[in-house]
Amino acid sequence: MYFIFTYSRLMINKFKLIARIGLMHLVATNICVWIRTLGKEALHVRIEK
Repeated sequence: MYFIFTYSRLMINKFKLIARIGLMHLVATNICVWIRTLGKEALHVRIEK
């Protein structure tokens, strides 16, 4: 997510399709990592109880 916020004003005029696919891949990867982390934390809390 750091990359997205740091370069949020970057304008890409060439290869817009590739840039859009790359951005969507970055966002999807971040969402997957976030969900995985939530699952691990929930499992960790459940094991401790």
